[in-house]
This record gives sequence, structure tokens and C-alpha cells, in this order.
Amino acid sequence: MISIITPHYAGSNPFIEETYDSLMAQTFTDWQWVVVCNNGGTLSERILDEPRVKVVSYLEINPDVHIGFLKRLACEHSDGEIIVELDSDDILTEDALDEIYKAFNEHPEIPFIYSNDAEFTIENGIWKPNVYSAYWGWENRPFEWHGHKLLEQIGMPPTPNALRSIFWAPNHVRAWRTKDYWEIGGHNPEHSVVDDYDLCCRFFLHADMWQINKCLYLYRRHGINTTFTRNDEIQQGNANFYPRYIIPMVETWGKRSGFPMIDLGGGFNKPAGYIGLDSFGADVTCDLEQGIPYPDNSVSVVRAYDFLEHVNPIKIMNEIHRVLVPGGWLLASIPSTDGRGAFQDPTHISFWNENSILYYTDPNMAMYVRDIKCKFQNSRTITWFPSEWHKEHNVSYIDTQLIAVKDGYKPIGESLWRS
Repeated sequence: MISIITPHYAGSNPFIEETYDSLMAQTFTDWQWVVVCNNGGTLSERILDEPRVKVVSYLEINPDVHIGFLKRLACEHSDGEIIVELDSDDILTEDALDEIYKAFNEHPEIPFIYSNDAEFTIENGIWKPNVYSAYWGWENRPFEWHGHKLLEQIGMPPTPNALRSIFWAPNHVRAWRTKDYWEIGGHNPEHSVVDDYDLCCRFFLHADMWQINKCLYLYRRHGINTTFTRNDEIQQGNANFYPRYIIPMVETWGKRSGFPMIDLGGGFNKPAGYIGLDSFGADVTCDLEQGIPYPDNSVSVVRAYDFLEHVNPIKIMNEIHRVLVPGGWLLASIPSTDGRGAFQDPTHISFWNENSILYYTDPNMAMYVRDIKCKFQNSRTITWFPSEWHKEHNVSYIDTQLIAVKDGYKPIGESLWRS
């Protein structure tokens, strides 16, 4: 059985009948619809009379009750081995549940599946498509449903490159195995927004995801979607989750990729899972001033903590880019010139701050330095104090996560380089 979960509130009362109709039209019939009615959400008699509908009422108007709580409550009342998320103002294509059930059967090792979707607005009875700009890496193709000419938005691949932001993370339709959902802890009941982003990140860390390259979901835009009404909260929630998940996701992806992860200067404090490269005491003894002893496109992740300031910056950045696979990651932490740390160590020969990263991520800056050959996408760069000791001694660091832009990788999100 497949359980479909839907929190329902007053704002979706005008649309819930169409959502129900899309379930009744499913070619896969062994389903259960778990509807959590909250804050004014009501259901018609014809919905209540359907034996496959299971209503969970949480009618208390309580500002401390968040969407994460309501979705978790719905999952607690779900009886299916598979759970599908369906918003109360959206529509499933007739074959959606069939495609989801088939994909889970064909990939028994996969706990999380998602598809493409088509967004629409209705103006004067006319369905109008909505898509996102190709500048951010989006692709779309024509999609027709019941005579409505829409555009199918192709979901981003399940990588940390996409999962670094809620805006490119796996979108509707989202489905998961019930047992795996509870293994990763389910929805966090404290989340009022970005609950799905948090869940997606934890599923990625748990196991591989699978994308059905087909439109199975129609997303209705009507002006009171959370995306519009709580955009500032969503942006802040994403920013809060990024540092929690990005490095674990990058390293998980690196281990799954089959390509090695290397730690430059790894004679000291090398993390598990990396191959250390250094002039002594490392897994690979080498002179990194002469280059990185790996072939082109052969490394998934390069870690460079307290290292880049010890070598020629242009040469090492070109080398890092050379060895990284398309879309591979550089994780770097460097003493910043905004504090004392960049200058206090007599072995430092290069000096960095946030603006230094622009020369490798912005072609308008790189053009002034002839020897820069590398192209990186800036995922995030910040200046901070790693500890109270660093703050007390004014030793600030820049931490940066960069993605190698080269043939074979199409940038997801903002990138000033387009390969």
C-alpha cells in the first residue's frame, strides 16, 4: 500500500476537491490518503465517504504547531510501506503512484524517490505555465495535461551541488519508504519552514536517491503558497541548515562516487576517508609545490585546511581544478588577512580573504591574472572565528566551498562561469 500525506488548512479549501479527484483517477488503486485537518481545513462529504481516506484532526489553533509536526503526525497514522507527500492544493498525474511503486520495486536499495513537476497559475480560467530561469541551471520541456499546455521542469540531480539549497533540492513529487523515514528520524516537528529540505538532506546522507525523469506532479501557484508568504524565513532556514549538512553531504557523495578524496597537507589532522598528501607523515609523500600527483578528472573532493597559505596560490588552485572531476568540490579553510593569523606565521607565503576567492570564481576578476586557468563556482565563502581562542587572538579564517566548473558539469544555481 501507498500512503499519501496531506496537511490541509483553510487556505487550501478551494483546491482540495481537485487534489482528491487526482487521487481517484490514479491507475494504482492500493492507496490510503491521510489528511491532517488543521486551522480551518474542511473536507466535503464525498471525500469523507471514501473508505481510503483517513482523516486526522488537529483543530487546535496553536502558533507553536508547525508544518513539520503536522507532516510527522500524518506519517504516524500512515499504514503504507511507501509514503508520498501531496500538498492540499496540488495535483498528481494519473500514473504518479504507479510510477512511484514501480520505481521502488525496481530499486529496492533506494529509500527516497522524486520526480519532475509542472508549475501553473490559473488566470481567467486559463492555465499558464511557470518555470525558473536557465541561468540557475533549470531545464524544461513541453508537457500537456488534460488539454493544458504546460512546461515540465526537470528536477536537479541528487547531488550535494543541488542539495546545498532548498531551491534546487529534490522537489515534488517526493516519496519515501516508511521504514527508512523513521530510521532517519522523520520530520522535525519544530520546523515551520524548510522541513522538507532538512528531510531531503538526511535522506541523502542515509542512502542514494532516485529521480523519475517524468512529470508526476502539478504545483499550483496561487499567491498564498509558503514560497511567497514566508520567503524570508525559508532563506534564513536554508542558511542555517547549510553549514550543518554541506560538508557531510559532499563527503558522502565523494565516497559514493568511486573517486578518491584527498587532503592537501594531510600529514596533520587528516579526517577519515581522505588520502593525505604532504611532504612528510602522509599517505602520499610528495612536493605539492610541484603539483598534485593525480591525473586529470580523478578526484571527487579536495580538502585544504591550513594549507593554501603555504604554497603558490595560482599554481595550486589550477592544480586542484585539474584533478577534480567535473562538479567536484574544494573544501578550504584559510587564515584571513582580516585578522592576524594570515601574517603571524613565518611560513605563510600567500595571503587570502573573501575577495581572493573572486579571482577563481568571477571571470571579470580572473581576466586580470594571466596564469589563472581554473574555473570554480562559489557555493559559500564566509569569514569567522573557529573558536573562542581564535576570537581572543584575532585569528579569523575564511572557509570556502568551491565547485569545479569544467566540461561535464552544468552549474546548478548561481555561477559566473558557464562551461
